Amino acid sequence: MTKYSHIRLETAAEAHDVEALIWDIFGPGMTARAAYALREGLPFEPDLAFVAEADDGRLVGSVRITKVLWGSTLVWMLGPLGVVRSRSGQGIGSALMRMAMAECAQKAKSADIHHVILVGDLAYYRPFGFQSVRAGAAPMPRPADPSRILVCPLNGATMQGIEGPVTRYEV
Repeated sequence: MTKYSHIRLETAAEAHDVEALIWDIFGPGMTARAAYALREGLPFEPDLAFVAEADDGRLVGSVRITKVLWGSTLVWMLGPLGVVRSRSGQGIGSALMRMAMAECAQKAKSADIHHVILVGDLAYYRPFGFQSVRAGAAPMPRPADPSRILVCPLNGATMQGIEGPVTRYEV
C-alpha cells in the first residue's frame, strides 16, 4: 500500500520546496549529469510538473518535464523523477510516471510535441512506453551512457527522421 495522499500538479509556491527535495534525493552529483546540463536554469512545463504528497502534507516525490531540442525536433525531456528514500519502493515513482506520461500524451497534439526523452534505466521506464534510442542518434551535451538514452513516442508517433544532438531549448 502506498503512503501518499495523492499525485497533483506542482504549484508555483512549491518551487523552492521541490528544488530542495530534488537536491536531497540526488545530491551534488546531479550537476555533472547530461540531463542536468539540458535543464539547468530553463523553465519546466508547469502543466506537466507533478508532486506526490504524503498523508501529512509533506512532498515525497516529484517529476518535471522540460522542452529540449533533439536535432531540429522539439521534444519533452522527463526528469528529474525522484522519491524520498524513506518512501522508495512504495509505487510513488510509478504513479508520478503514469500521471506525467498520460498528460504528455493528452497534450501532445496541441503542443505539437510527440516524443518524450530521458536518461535512465530501460528496465524501469519500459513499462511506461520507453525504448532505447539508436546508438549515436541522440548525442548529449555531457557524457551519457548511450544505453540509458530512452524515448517514448506518443500516440503512435514514429522515430523516422529524428536524430541529432540533444540541446537546450531556449525561447
